Amino acid sequence: MKFGIIYKIYCPAKPKTRHYIGSTTQKLKTRLSHHRTNLKSYIKGDYHYTCSFHLMKYEIDGFLVKIKKIEKFYYDDVKDLRKREKQIINKLNCQNKLKKKKLLKITDYLIKKNKIVKKIKIMKK
Repeated sequence: MKFGIIYKIYCPAKPKTRHYIGSTTQKLKTRLSHHRTNLKSYIKGDYHYTCSFHLMKYEIDGFLVKIKKIEKFYYDDVKDLRKREKQIINKLNCQNKLKKKKLLKITDYLIKKNKIVKKIKIMKK
């Protein structure tokens, strides 16, 4: 039997912000690193949008984002791990439930923020 981790990503500096729920078979540190890499790729136009970016955007603004284990879950089929993740998402008030309209606003924010950061880097040269 294998095991996976159901986790949450949250920003301690923004306690009222909804957290993100996910599942993984990787170490949590590795998984958070992948979320960061995916956000950078998304901003460049090389990756699709995921709702974890709603929290990861705080790192662009200079706030620390953390990952924490909610539950260790044993499974035979990875589909069972995903099913358990969905059960937890349905119980909690997390950002995985945000409507697409709000997610699009976040996308606009990230793109604008990236353009500003690029302009600042060019001005510093």
